[in-house]
Amino acid sequence: MTKQELVQNVVEATGCTTASVEQVINATMSEIRKAVQNGDEVTLRGFGSFKPKACKARVARNIGTGESVRIAAHIKPYFKPAKEFVNETAKLAVV
Repeated sequence: MTKQELVQNVVEATGCTTASVEQVINATMSEIRKAVQNGDEVTLRGFGSFKPKACKARVARNIGTGESVRIAAHIKPYFKPAKEFVNETAKLAVV
């Protein structure tokens, strides 16, 4: 599902205008992004949590040349789904 499809589904479910739904979704994503970039965790009960995750410096290998490449320590965004979300998804039939 794309962001535009999500917006359309929310419009159909709520009866709100497309513009207002898109504005709310954009603002929500922006606030989650800002919080994680500031080192904060954002928890949406029943859905999951977004948080920054520290990655240690390491040495990797360039597959094409075989050359070793040093990757500096960095922070990356991490999403952990809520237990309820995981359990609901596990009940779905495999297609």
